[in-house]
Amino acid sequence: MKRIACLFIGTLGWFTLQAAGLLMFDFPGPDPAGDATVPVIEHLAVSPFARVNVGVASQADLFSSSQWTQAGALDPTEYVGFTLEPESGWQLVLDTITWDTSRSSTGPQWGQVALFRNGQSLLTSDPFAITTTLGSQSLDLADFIGDAGDLLEFRFHGWNATGTGNLRLDNVTVNGSLTAIPEPSSLGLMASAALGWLAWRRRGSFVPSLRSASGRGALGFGFGAPALRRCLRQIRLVESSPGSDKRAWTKSRWRV
Repeated sequence: MKRIACLFIGTLGWFTLQAAGLLMFDFPGPDPAGDATVPVIEHLAVSPFARVNVGVASQADLFSSSQWTQAGALDPTEYVGFTLEPESGWQLVLDTITWDTSRSSTGPQWGQVALFRNGQSLLTSDPFAITTTLGSQSLDLADFIGDAGDLLEFRFHGWNATGTGNLRLDNVTVNGSLTAIPEPSSLGLMASAALGWLAWRRRGSFVPSLRSASGRGALGFGFGAPALRRCLRQIRLVESSPGSDKRAWTKSRWRV
């Protein structure tokens, strides 16, 4: 019963909107409209792909960019990418990002992808070779959590070009989930509902009274996490209570 009550609390306050394949850029159709296509995800602000210090190369169904550095090392000021920002009350968990990439004959021969939060680098992929045949790559994001207000940015770099050729991207997919986060003021309501449900399941008629953390009456819903923890401790106590007079014992214990 304890597990059921805890699950009930979680169901009220937390739920996942999207999972696994959260979003994908597939750049459908001719440019510039294809390059500007943005997946629409509720409660998540997604920017279109943008180019920084590289050129535009028009190509249908692909995001293609030209004029990458010919140096033998990555230039951090040259990249293409996009941003994600969860809305207030929502949390973003990032699992992996996958993408398909190729180049023209004189395009960049090496690439790398980096994740930034609020302008600070968090992690990068290993450098990968880019060939003239479209191939798949991925980066494990280790279930990174982005909170509301965090601006998360993915940057795609290329270098070691042999001319002004193109770097092409397609099927850029972010795998993860968006989770609703309950407001602190709602924790008391969730706990009271869970306790009432638990008592009803046990006796059918007894409904426990609840006290707020501030002690403002038996039905106050203003308590937060400490009181919620006390509620859960009471659930554990009920589970382990002596069986001689459980109804009387429960009435004496259901106070938070």
